[in-house]
Amino acid sequence: MDLRQRLASYRVLPVITAEDVDATVRLCGALAAGGLKAVEITLRTEAALDAIAAVSDTHPAVTVAAGTVTSADALQSAIKAGAALHVSPGLTPALLDAAREAGVDLLPGVATASEVMLGIEQGLDCFKLFPAVPVGGVALLKAMAGPFPGVVFWVLLLLVIFSIVCWYIIGYKYFYLRRAKNTSDEFLEKFWSSKRLDGIYEAAQAIEHSPTAQVFKAGYVELSKLQSGAKDATEA
Repeated sequence: MDLRQRLASYRVLPVITAEDVDATVRLCGALAAGGLKAVEITLRTEAALDAIAAVSDTHPAVTVAAGTVTSADALQSAIKAGAALHVSPGLTPALLDAAREAGVDLLPGVATASEVMLGIEQGLDCFKLFPAVPVGGVALLKAMAGPFPGVVFWVLLLLVIFSIVCWYIIGYKYFYLRRAKNTSDEFLEKFWSSKRLDGIYEAAQAIEHSPTAQVFKAGYVELSKLQSGAKDATEA
């Protein structure tokens, strides 16, 4: 299975900034229970590599990607930790060479046509548009589709409200959901139109085919357990 097929099979790729290894393992367990097949753990914290190793060992059915891979050394460290996919905010010849020599999949970030052309010259056809909104977002994707019809771009879908209200409670400041271009998700429309968490949960229960809904349901249940445990501890 090539990179494009792998990404298509994941559909949604949560991106985690790991501050605590145990909390990351628990979170990935909830995501796996929600039906997700892969997670991305960014190399932005001291706990990142240990978290990648722990999640890989604890949840072998989940593909663990390393994010924020910015150098050949970082790539090698992620490989040793057990990462099966590597995501970078940019694209450099040295990083491309390192990924090719190691025989691993790399999803590099691009913001210009020149960077896309450089990647195509190296045999790539999948890229991460980064930073998506500042460089043009949907308008840029439409413009890129003309000269590069055979290229697939992945973008970040930031669920800010979900992040602040839910995942922050279990130690995460950021929670991203990435989806492939042209993938519709009925639950996301319900998410943005709802003003209450329980209302969002009701919408998630009614939309079984949405992977995002499955993730939210698992996270909501875990959140409820944590709130209940905190209440019991306070009362005790």
